[in-house]
Amino acid sequence: MSVTFFSGFSNKIEAFDFIAENIFTGFQVKNKICVAFKNSEELEDFNSLRDRKFFETKKIEFLCIKNLSLITEQIEEGFDEIHIFSDKILDLNEVANENTFVYTLQSDEEINNASRKLYANLKDKGINVIHEAV
Repeated sequence: MSVTFFSGFSNKIEAFDFIAENIFTGFQVKNKICVAFKNSEELEDFNSLRDRKFFETKKIEFLCIKNLSLITEQIEEGFDEIHIFSDKILDLNEVANENTFVYTLQSDEEINNASRKLYANLKDKGINVIHEAV
């Protein structure tokens, strides 16, 4: 198993756009997807971006919520994909899978600190951690 960390986003909109594109790919193969956000404000911002992406691209998957769980708390089991943009997820226990992605933002120290702790916890458990700078 491996978890992929994406870092280097300069702002929240850039990160959300990247997450939305990754989610769109998952919807095309009908994955059950979970996205963990820092708080309800981030969740609202992401939903606004999804609406805007639909109007720009006319791809209905950006509006699809049937297979999508948007949360601001701990992740439960049963998801095909997990996307994390949160300062609350410090360990994944048994929920991580090959399609687990963590996103960090240069200007958000809370998310960066949490992702560092998550990274260390995963490494301690022997989970392969991949880092990609965007």
